Amino acid sequence: MKQFMKHVKKYIAGWAMCMLGFAAAAQTPLDSLTKNYYTFEQLTWYNPWLQGNNAAGLVFNSAAFEKTTGYSVFQGTAKYEEGDYRNIYAPASQQNYGLQATSYMKLNKIYLYGNFIYDYNFKKNVQWFGMLDPYSSPFMLADSVPGNYTLEQFHIDAGAAVPLGNKWTAVLYADYTVAGGAKHRDLR
Repeated sequence: MKQFMKHVKKYIAGWAMCMLGFAAAAQTPLDSLTKNYYTFEQLTWYNPWLQGNNAAGLVFNSAAFEKTTGYSVFQGTAKYEEGDYRNIYAPASQQNYGLQATSYMKLNKIYLYGNFIYDYNFKKNVQWFGMLDPYSSPFMLADSVPGNYTLEQFHIDAGAAVPLGNKWTAVLYADYTVAGGAKHRDLR
C-alpha cells in the first residue's frame, strides 16, 4: 500500500507541475509582432475624442492600428424598467430592445468610422409625454390621458479622415437619425 501511495503522490505532483507550467505559459505575453494590445474598449477609453462628432480625431489612432486594420463591436440589449419613483415623462413600465454595431478601420492612409444603432421602446401608461424627446425642448407639449406608447429609432453616423501632411486633415462626417413614435390611445 505504501508503494502505491508513493506512486500516486509522484503522479499528482507531476500532473500539478504540468498544469502549473501550462498556466504560466498562458500568462506569458506573445511576441509583440503578433499580439495586438488594444481591445475595442481600450481604443475608446484611451482615445476619448472618438466619442465626439469630429472625425479629425480618427487620425490620432495610428498607434492602435500598427498591428491590425480594424476594431469592431456588435451589441444587443434588452431591458425592462418598472417602478413608482420616476420622472413625470416616464412610463409606469417600459421594455427596451436595441442593436448596435460600431467599427473603426484603417485602409492605407484613410481612417474610417461607422456606427449603426436600432432602438425599440414599448412604454405602458405614459402621460404628459407628447414629443419624441421631451428633454430637447424647454416647452411641454403633452397630454394628461394615459396610454401605451411605442418608439422606434434608427441612428447612423460615419466618418472618414485622411491626414494631409503633419498639421492638416481632410474630414468627411455624416450623422442621420430618424424616429417614429405613436400613442396607442385615441385622445378624442
